[in-house]
Amino acid sequence: MDYQKLSEFRYLRDTTITLVARETRLSIQSIIQFSNKNIPRFTSSQAVQIFQDYFASRNSLFSNNNLLFPTDEGKLLLPDKYRQNFKRLLSKAGIDPLALSPMLLTDVHIKRILELQFQFQRPIYQMYLAAALIGYQALRPVEVAKLQKEDIHIDEEIIILRDTKSREDQYVIIYPTLIKPLKNYLAHIEAGEPLFIRASNKQWERKDVYRAIKNFCKHHGFRNINPRRFRATVATYMINNGIPINYVSKYLRHRDAATTIRHYVGVVSKKESRHTSQAFHSILSGQANSYHDFDSKQADGK
Repeated sequence: MDYQKLSEFRYLRDTTITLVARETRLSIQSIIQFSNKNIPRFTSSQAVQIFQDYFASRNSLFSNNNLLFPTDEGKLLLPDKYRQNFKRLLSKAGIDPLALSPMLLTDVHIKRILELQFQFQRPIYQMYLAAALIGYQALRPVEVAKLQKEDIHIDEEIIILRDTKSREDQYVIIYPTLIKPLKNYLAHIEAGEPLFIRASNKQWERKDVYRAIKNFCKHHGFRNINPRRFRATVATYMINNGIPINYVSKYLRHRDAATTIRHYVGVVSKKESRHTSQAFHSILSGQANSYHDFDSKQADGK
């Protein structure tokens, strides 16, 4: 099972149980025995959102399980195990875990715990964002890996690429679909921080981008796809849809159109290029869950 998904699931599960205990005053024993049809009622919008995120995560991993709060193995979570997890959660949030129970948490405590969500979800966000920057913006893997918060200018809708292949800064117009996700993502990052980091907090390198694209494609049913093919798909799709080669060259940031022609004209057929690009865009926009799902919808005429 995917480690990143499990890490996010554990955080959301333990946080949801904590919020249920705080708002309902029910015992941990009774809460962890809820079935997936026992939907807790919350008074705060934040708690509702966390539960919705948790329920989506739980269903993606344990769709056939009747327990609302299962363990990683799909078994009943034990109260003592939850309490251990709860103390670790408090420690991560910078809260002294001694003599604290979910019922005694203040609004400030809850705020700190909820601020941890991005930390647990960041690896998944990074995977999708890296795929989008290559699939929409046609960035090179090393360009994606080097991005810093200061390189993204939401108000001007541009990305500044530093120390590029041409050995000079380049400016890229942000694809409209990416403006809102980038803005939300940047809100969680401190000034001077890289856009993409490893678990060790070190900035990504080129190989990390390749790994992210591999995981993205594996998750969605693509095979034998890498960042180079994503970039090639953007180029051939533009060319095969009648966009002048000099415009395609500028979009790819080639020095001249001859480079674009040499590398991308005739690489894939018009039909294959359009199909691959449409499938990728459908997945990112939520219209399809995988390449095979996209194929099925196309076959059904949807």
